[in-house]
Amino acid sequence: MEFSDKLKMFRKEARLSQKDVAVEIGCSQSIISEYELGRKKPTYDVLVALKLIIKKYKVKMNLL
Repeated sequence: MEFSDKLKMFRKEARLSQKDVAVEIGCSQSIISEYELGRKKPTYDVLVALKLIIKKYKVKMNLL
């Protein structure tokens, strides 16, 4: 499964919008959209931030 699919799955399971995730990691909603569409790859810092959000929302998954 690709990162883009995993991110979208996490977001839906946590019942978050793209904007919600963007606010949590300090980026724009359009960047989250680009990640989910597979047009951009996240930086290491974004992956770390997403890992913390996944833990915060108690969703069991691995983004990598």
